[in-house]
Amino acid sequence: MSEIRLSWWDRLYLVSLLFLLGLLVSPNSAQAQRRIHRTFDPTDGLVQSQIHALHEDSDGYLWLGTLGGVSRWDGQEFVNFTTEDGLGSKYVRCLAEDEQGRILVGHYKGGITVIEGDSLSHIGQEQGLPNDSVHALLPLPDGRMLISTDVGLSYFEDGAITAFDSTSGLDGLLVSGMVQRSDRTIVLSTWGQGLVVIGGEPLQRLGQPEGLPDPRLTDIILGADNQVICSPSGQGVWVLDGDAVRPLDQNPELASLDVLSLFRASDGTLYFGTENEGVLMWRDGVLDAMGPKSGLLGDVVRCFAEGADGLIYIGTWGGLSIHGRDRLVVVDDDQGLAGNVTTSILVSELDGSLWFGFPDGRIQRYHEGEFETIAASTGGALHIVKALLQFENGELLVGSDYGLFRLDGDDLQELLLPNGEPVRSVNHLFSQPDGSVVVTAYGGIYRLTGTTLNTLHVVESQSDYFVYDLITMSDDRFLVGTSHGLFLLNEGQWQPHPDFEELAASHFLDLHRLADGTLLFGTSDAGVYIQRSDQLEHIDKARGLSDNSILGITSDAAGCIYLATNKGVNVLCLEDDQWQVRVLNHDDGLASNECIEGAIVRGADGRIVIGTIGGVSIFDPARDAGEVLPPRLHLAAVSIYDDPVSLPDFAVDPSFAHHENYLKLEFRGIYPPAPQSVLYRYRLSGVDPDWVESTRQYIQYTSLPPGKYVFELSAGLSGGPWSEVQSWAFSVRPPFWRTWWFIGLAVALVVGIVVLIATYRMRRLLAVERLRTRIAADLHDDIGAGLTEISILSEVIPPLLADNVDPAASKHIERIGDTSRSLVDSMSDIVWLVSPARDSLFDLVSRLGTFCENMGHGSGIRFEIRNPDDLRKVHLNTETRQNLYLIFKEAINNTVKYSAAEKAVLAVTREGGRLVVELVDDGCGFDSRQPAVKGSGNGLKNMRARAQKIAGELAIISEPGQGTTVRLVCRAR
Repeated sequence: MSEIRLSWWDRLYLVSLLFLLGLLVSPNSAQAQRRIHRTFDPTDGLVQSQIHALHEDSDGYLWLGTLGGVSRWDGQEFVNFTTEDGLGSKYVRCLAEDEQGRILVGHYKGGITVIEGDSLSHIGQEQGLPNDSVHALLPLPDGRMLISTDVGLSYFEDGAITAFDSTSGLDGLLVSGMVQRSDRTIVLSTWGQGLVVIGGEPLQRLGQPEGLPDPRLTDIILGADNQVICSPSGQGVWVLDGDAVRPLDQNPELASLDVLSLFRASDGTLYFGTENEGVLMWRDGVLDAMGPKSGLLGDVVRCFAEGADGLIYIGTWGGLSIHGRDRLVVVDDDQGLAGNVTTSILVSELDGSLWFGFPDGRIQRYHEGEFETIAASTGGALHIVKALLQFENGELLVGSDYGLFRLDGDDLQELLLPNGEPVRSVNHLFSQPDGSVVVTAYGGIYRLTGTTLNTLHVVESQSDYFVYDLITMSDDRFLVGTSHGLFLLNEGQWQPHPDFEELAASHFLDLHRLADGTLLFGTSDAGVYIQRSDQLEHIDKARGLSDNSILGITSDAAGCIYLATNKGVNVLCLEDDQWQVRVLNHDDGLASNECIEGAIVRGADGRIVIGTIGGVSIFDPARDAGEVLPPRLHLAAVSIYDDPVSLPDFAVDPSFAHHENYLKLEFRGIYPPAPQSVLYRYRLSGVDPDWVESTRQYIQYTSLPPGKYVFELSAGLSGGPWSEVQSWAFSVRPPFWRTWWFIGLAVALVVGIVVLIATYRMRRLLAVERLRTRIAADLHDDIGAGLTEISILSEVIPPLLADNVDPAASKHIERIGDTSRSLVDSMSDIVWLVSPARDSLFDLVSRLGTFCENMGHGSGIRFEIRNPDDLRKVHLNTETRQNLYLIFKEAINNTVKYSAAEKAVLAVTREGGRLVVELVDDGCGFDSRQPAVKGSGNGLKNMRARAQKIAGELAIISEPGQGTTVRLVCRAR
């Protein structure tokens, strides 16, 4: 079959003809695309479907006035206000916001409702409003609100209504709309009296004599350069030009429109809401239309609003429709697409038209909003159309799972290998610089030259082995993506790519090369690999992708990469040498989140065409330009154990009781273009050591201990900007028993009790000391003196007795003397022990030393006393002192009586918290292991008993001829 080649003149003629035909297409041809971003009706929570007023407030909430009440939308859910909540009427005509952030709702026969937070108040005729049917509200720069009712104008300021003076000439005006120009003059659109200009002198009226086709005006707006634009009933759109009125344009279709509402977007586009024809858009002299086929919820359009994010909100008598300014439009079976699932997409290099292949074998051409089915009768032969390529003569090369075909009109020719075999399961077709076409298919790679099909490479084992995509590096060198990894085909040599040998089990579904030579390799389960400047970078879900299955790759003129996945389209843009990732999904306007393998291309006009299971989506990067704003963040609710806390109260550093420590905070990040992409970062001082990131719109803190806290919060987008951090301070009070005053009181009480006890004990000790001193003095002065006197008398009496006195009597007198002297010695010891002035260990050893000296004089034993001076710091109680003294007094006595020693040493030492007292002699000793001789006395027994009383350990160590050691160990007190 011969090829048809078009000359350059023929191509120029064809393109010019198609362009002229496009100019003749009516605006309704644009409705072959679904151009509405999202829609909402009562099934989504909207209070009622007939919307008459829209307003986005300074906090980012969208307010909707309907014939059933008011709804407030935060991008995800609606909060509704009805007459049951305090609205003056369910019929809403207009909405406005005053300087205090309050929302004023103008009603039909309901006056004005003022919404401040969740509080509603009413302004009606009782408050001075001249009439309860409100038509329009206009906030003025001086803080006043201009109100129009059925009977004229009023001002609302500081909660009070001020009516216009009856001499103003404005009585009885039914004002449909109001605008204020930069010169502070206010232009009114009226129903029946045309345009009225106030604020200047004199009052200016413009009606039919000045060119207005009808004095009944439905709406008014400000255009560019302070231009006033109005809509006469059923007469299109008109412009106030100086003192005259003229049509916006001579377009006859525009002149006959019945426009209900006007709106000017920030980019200068004019939007016209009509009675029965949906929305018309006017920009640079071009009229465009959106209706139900474009996704609009209704033909009757009453109002518009523009969000800070650039979305256009459209209020219809079917609900809310959101227009993304054609950033993402959809073509599906409702607009004439042969089927929502497109298995292949081709951009024609001849005229820029789009060609779609379908799983039932059909092929369709789409151009200028019109569809043409090319291969309606070839479905059985083609089956699934997986690849399309167009020759210069307009013929199509079609790859399907049944084979490779050439299509010229309805003439379908199958192309076979030299052995007569077909090529099965064709995946991609690639034009080569030499005019040939390289084909990837099941099991191999082939080259088509003219009508001749040859094999470049066949995989030896073709079992489940698919060759998906390739990149031509040179005439005979290719990078090839297969179901078993990434390979190099170099002059017929087939080898695994050395950088991807570990990914032999992955399917490399799509390969792509950017204009700067960067290579991209998309896998079925491991994300995408990017090779640039000999560096290989891996990006997957851990790096921000929505899905690791890369079904297709393309790029735009700016070098941003588009990855089609099963969970939306991931857009990668290089910023500061780092890839930033964001996601386009169904909420952004994508026909479906589930994309189709290989069905993503860049159109001739730079738009990205994406095949999904819900239809074809067309993304315009040029309309996506501009700064991406972060979500607008608000604290929505605070509760303590489910009891709500007033937000104004929470904003002023509140203090909660110790048992009010179960805190729940709810927040909203308002971002209507993609509410599902909003992320939150928060932390509570003293609880969260670092920022916590979450998609949840609330956080709960339980059992907060007493203290001061600061809660910090920010909202952002995945891969996008974050809002400024907002913070709220609050505190949890401690229970009264942990307050400073209670603790101070308790400490003071305890200290007082301790002082009282110590004082009482001190007084008792002093009393005991005084008693001991008095007893010692009494014993010494009275009893000691008496005993001494008896001893003296016992010595004086014998010489006075006659010689013939009975010797027995003399012996008794002598015993009286001995006993009294013994008692005097014992009394001396008792007086010393009782006296508090000698209670140190040093004094005790000194007393024993004195006793040793006295005993040593008569026995011939030389006593040595070792009494360290630091023993003065060791004070003994009376019991310890007494038992220590008596133990070693007995030991000294025994030494004197039985040891026959020449020397004895009495030594005292301290070993930590213990005292060691030893008496060591060099006498004859005895066998300490033998029991005591019967009748030898109770000395040793008493010594051991006294040692037990003071919790001491008494040891008597002796061997015959080795001397004797008496050793006592006790605690130093």
